[in-house]
Formats: sequence, structure tokens, C-alpha cells
Amino acid sequence: MTNIPELYWLDYNEGMDIQTKIEIIGIVIAILIPIIGLIMKLIIGPKIEFDVPRRDVRPWLSFSETDKTANLYNAMLTAGTATLYNVEHIQNQKEIEQPIVSVRYYIYIPIRNDTKWRFESTAKDVHAKLIIYNLQKTKIGEFDARWQSTNQPRFLENKSPLKKINISAGETENLDIASRLVNGSEWYVMNNDSYDNPYNSEIPDNKIGNGGFIFCIKLNGENIDSKEIIYKVLDNDGAEPSYIKLENIR
Repeated sequence: MTNIPELYWLDYNEGMDIQTKIEIIGIVIAILIPIIGLIMKLIIGPKIEFDVPRRDVRPWLSFSETDKTANLYNAMLTAGTATLYNVEHIQNQKEIEQPIVSVRYYIYIPIRNDTKWRFESTAKDVHAKLIIYNLQKTKIGEFDARWQSTNQPRFLENKSPLKKINISAGETENLDIASRLVNGSEWYVMNNDSYDNPYNSEIPDNKIGNGGFIFCIKLNGENIDSKEIIYKVLDNDGAEPSYIKLENIR
């Protein structure tokens, strides 16, 4: 019995011109490349995971030495806390007799590289966007998040290089979210821009408000898949840190 489909394929293949064959090959390659890329990521690429957000209490030290008004700028510059935000106010400062210290609650989230047995284990140029909403889910703002292990921004320093880091296999990096005074109630985003106010890290553009908020972290990198996580922060304004609750809403 004659194999009609086979004869048809032979006739069709012999009748194709070179241009048609090239087009078919191009279509096949276009289909295969994304599939191969996905397989390579699963086998080779780093695996980045979110840990559970945490809270702690840390002091905010404005500068490391006592000084008078005339030398206030140099004192802050030495400590790396003098920035454009406060330069115009320096002339009006009164004599400072001791370093300014404030105790703050901080919320941060650990990001870990869980890569095991892969050819490319280091996650490269990982950066994070922090999106803040109020409890009614109205967007407050979008910010470049700060990695705790990066250097503290100095006066007139370009903050762009601080946005990205490499995370080696098995390593964990902490990402700052927000902070408020222990005896206060208003939350502020904690990022590199916070150092534009060396006195308490609170700048108007970073203000969240009181009572709680929702935050979304979106991670991207040179060789990792995009990831995001969403949490709700509930706070009863000025109480002990045990009353600051973090709830996963994704």
C-alpha cells in the first residue's frame, strides 16, 4: 500500500525554494530559543528567594563628634551624613553639645540566594523597587530600595551605584523598608535618600504616615527572574514593637 503522506512530503520538500526553507528554519529557531532559554535558567541561573520580613530597633546617630555651628558641616561630612538636604540650614544651627541619637523601629526583609548545584550561582546586579500603599490600597509612592550592606551615602555622592548588588550562592542580603521613631507614630521609607536628612532620616518625599501601610518589593537582576512580594504592616501608633504586625497578603 502506498504511503501517501510520505510521498506528499517528498514532493513538497523538493518543490520548496531556498527562501521558503530559510523562512521555515527561522520560524523553528524563533520557537526554540525561548524554550531553550527557559530550560537554561532552570538549570543554570541563580535562585533568589524572599525571607520573612523582620523588625528591629536601632539607633540613628547623626554624627560622630560634638561640634559648634561653625564646624557642624565638617563634622557631618566626616561622618558621611552631610547632604544637600541640610546644607542650606547649617548656618542657622545652634551650638551642639552632644551627638544627636534617636532610637527607631526598622522593618527590613532578607533576600537569600538559594542556588545549589548550578553552573552560574551568583545573582548579578540585583536591584529592588519598593512600592508603598496605604491600607486603603492607594499608592503613596515608588522608591529605589536600599541594601543594608552598601555604603552609607556621603555628601554629593551619586546614589545610583548603591542600587545594585551581587548576591553569592548561600548568602543573604537585607533590604530596608521603613522606619519610625520609637516614641513617634509616623513611618518613613528607609532608603539611600533618607541620608539627605542626617538628624532623623525623615524626608518629606519618603513620608508614609501612621497606622500602617502595604509594601510591595519587586526584584530584578541581570541573570534572575523577576520576583515580587506584598506585605501589610499594622501598627497601633507608638506601642511596643510586638504590636507591629507583618502580614503576607500575596
